[in-house]
Amino acid sequence: MGKIFNKIVYFRTLNSTNDYLINLYKKHLVKNNFIIVSKYQKKGRGRIGKMWFSDSNSVTFSFSIQLTKDLSAWQINMAVSLALNRVLKGFCVQSLIKYPNDIIVKSQKIAGILTEVISVKKTKWCIVGVGVNVNNMRFPVEIPHAVSMKQILLKSINQNTVFDNFFSELESLLIQKRNLQKNYLLDLYGGGEFVACLYKGNFVNVKILSVSNDGLLKISTKDSSIKIVKDEDVKFVLS
Repeated sequence: MGKIFNKIVYFRTLNSTNDYLINLYKKHLVKNNFIIVSKYQKKGRGRIGKMWFSDSNSVTFSFSIQLTKDLSAWQINMAVSLALNRVLKGFCVQSLIKYPNDIIVKSQKIAGILTEVISVKKTKWCIVGVGVNVNNMRFPVEIPHAVSMKQILLKSINQNTVFDNFFSELESLLIQKRNLQKNYLLDLYGGGEFVACLYKGNFVNVKILSVSNDGLLKISTKDSSIKIVKDEDVKFVLS
């Protein structure tokens, strides 16, 4: 596939691509960067134990990258978010990154990212799960704010093209890594403008000023108060 990813396995059905890939490393069956693709996931996972809905109309996969002193899990998260955003914009879908792990179109979620770090024989691996709503036309009632590329563009999209374009963009971002934080901030919901968020239980309007290499946000409130926050401190509220 490219310089970083060259091993890929396809499945029709898995419980979770992230779980499957993690188990491969724990059983010492792989020791390189790897991609697992499943047409359908029975128990796809999101952040904080949430479910990720997927069917054959979605593009869902997981991949691994070895962490080094020059490449952190958060840098990978930024690169993945940017790659997804660029792929969607290439299809004329005007998306934004919603910190820390969603891709949104207006107030609806079109893609999600799950990043996990495991350690195997003193080597740390970042396991990244990605789900993109491509040709979905229906979602479960418990997921009211989801949208697909097909619903936006009113036409079917080649799922293989979405997959291939993503890894092309991701490899380019990971190889260069230049301006990663700057470009991430430009594509970020709330980057440069005030938006509503829930901060430690209180609703406030904030503007994101910067993002650190380990995922901390520097935010400003309307009274010019500056705060450094972690992802568990804030939840951005979509109108």
